[in-house]
Amino acid sequence: MHDFESDFSLGEYEDLYDLNLLAVVLEQMSETEKNLAAAYCNANGLKDIQSILNTCMQIDDFFYVEIDVNTWGSKEEKLGYAVVDELDSDLKRTLEQCKVGEGLSAYEYFDFEKYGQDIAINQGYFATDEIFLFYNSDINPKLYTIQEIKEQLNDTRLNKT
Repeated sequence: MHDFESDFSLGEYEDLYDLNLLAVVLEQMSETEKNLAAAYCNANGLKDIQSILNTCMQIDDFFYVEIDVNTWGSKEEKLGYAVVDELDSDLKRTLEQCKVGEGLSAYEYFDFEKYGQDIAINQGYFATDEIFLFYNSDINPKLYTIQEIKEQLNDTRLNKT
């Protein structure tokens, strides 16, 4: 029997020791990191175990923003808000300081959807409804060999008996 469930598109006949290595790597990652790695692999067609492991090992090199799917607005509008609120504090401060009428700032009038559309077109892509990856998030899917990853982890559970 070759049935399995995974957020990654794994091959049907992957080596059991390599799958155990992936399990150890995933065990050390947060849910957000796992979702990000799976989204990156799926969006970029990475299906071999070495590429998936390398993606997981380089997760800190990703440049992304999480989008709250439970709020109102289009994905692009949510992206615009997320980038201004989380990544571009200078823009946010400028918009808040620029007064438009009594007690209102330019922040209330800013077109977050158009801003998010521009970012989506020019700077990255939606890997999932919750994650926007920037193009400068490219990693090297062959940076480490499977043996090098195993040695970095130094986990006794990975020893072949």
